[in-house]
Parts: sequence; structure tokens; C-alpha cells
Amino acid sequence: INNPLLLGTNASFFIVAKDTAQSTGAASCCRPLISDDTEYGQDGYTIAFMRPNAGQPGPGTGQPAIRVDKAANNFTASLGTAPSESFHVYSLTSDSSATSLFEDGLVLNSQTLSNTTDGSANYMIGANPNIDVRHYTGDIAEIIVYNRTLSFTERNTIEQHLGTKYSISVTGATSGGTLPVTSNLDVWL
Repeated sequence: INNPLLLGTNASFFIVAKDTAQSTGAASCCRPLISDDTEYGQDGYTIAFMRPNAGQPGPGTGQPAIRVDKAANNFTASLGTAPSESFHVYSLTSDSSATSLFEDGLVLNSQTLSNTTDGSANYMIGANPNIDVRHYTGDIAEIIVYNRTLSFTERNTIEQHLGTKYSISVTGATSGGTLPVTSNLDVWL
């Protein structure tokens, strides 16, 4: 993505991706699904799988997780003990009071990441431009990004749509509803 996504403090992400084992090496701690053009969310957002193999150095050694960075603040969310090698719907909603990460409709982690993004960062899919060795090696089916925080109902509607489209069981999602595709949509890939 060569142009800024204009993502401020309020944003919503939806990523359909397969969580697979990542390559080995000391620098393979985090593999971005989407990343701003700084070193992991210094100005914007980064959502990255942490998939080091057992016994590998680095944070989360052997423990699969997702790391979320927002303007130099971050948190991780555990994904269990091994990559599932299947597609999941990952959702992130963020505003000034909370940043929440979901997998297949279930909350994985929610924390206050109150720093404000500058809203002008460029983004990359599957990589970070500042760290050449950290490329995501799994499959990404779809990414949807809004430059606002979607409501609970809107988030559930999109998760349901993506779950149905990719045959993924999404827990807690409501059925029906209209996708909010024209209101503050920044990118749909």
C-alpha cells in the first residue's frame, strides 16, 4: 500500500489469515500481517503473528500469539500451543479507551493503548519495511480496514460475513445485517 491509510486513534481491522509455523532464526519473533512503515507500530498499527518454534530465542518462545502495536504501545494475545494451520477471522477495534483483538468472534485481549497514531503512516501487508527478515509466510485471504471504530453489531456482521465466505466458524456473531462497506472504509483487499 503506497499511500497512507489515514488511520488515527479510531480504527477497525479484519484479517482472514492462516496461522502457520513461521521460519526459524533469531529474528523470527514477529511476522506482520499488516504493519505501518516504522519499526512495529511507532506511528500507526502493526498486527503480527508471534510464531517462534519451540526452543527459539525471543519473546513468546514456543508460544503462539498475536502482537498488536499502536503508536509505540503493544500487547500480545495467546493463541494456544501450536499453529492450527487453518484460516481464522482476526478483528481489531481501537479507540481512545480500548484496543481489542478478536479471533473468530471471541475476544483474545483488550487493553488501553492510549497513544495517538499520527494518521499518516504507510502500510505493508505481510512484512515490515524496516526489518527485512521478518516476512509473514502464511496465507492471507482478505483484509478490510476502516478508519473508525466499528460498533459491536458492525464488527459482528463483518465477522459473520467473512466466516460464511471462508467457511470459518465464528462464535458470537450475529446473522444478517448490512456490511458497512461505504462508511469510512480505507482499504479492502
